[in-house]
Amino acid sequence: MSASTIEVYGSSDDLIEFGGDIYEEYEAERGSFVLDDGTSFTISYTNEGFWRFTMLDFHGDSYEFRRGKDIDDDYSDYVVMHGSFTKIDTSGII
Repeated sequence: MSASTIEVYGSSDDLIEFGGDIYEEYEAERGSFVLDDGTSFTISYTNEGFWRFTMLDFHGDSYEFRRGKDIDDDYSDYVVMHGSFTKIDTSGII
């Protein structure tokens, strides 16, 4: 498989976006995502208005994580993953 890059972030109070080599948008409040290499993470939208991501199991080459800190301008965690990803399983989102 060739190398790919995926960015994940919340873009409103009910929308998660994947960018990079796989572009998808999902309406969600919380749940889990699994990539086809076994990488998995959870997402949740907090009562305070932040999107939070928790990496459960990572199988790619590397990832970068930045915590959202400002409810007005920086309300979402931001994850960039590098690896051999081609599919996203979204059956765990609510």
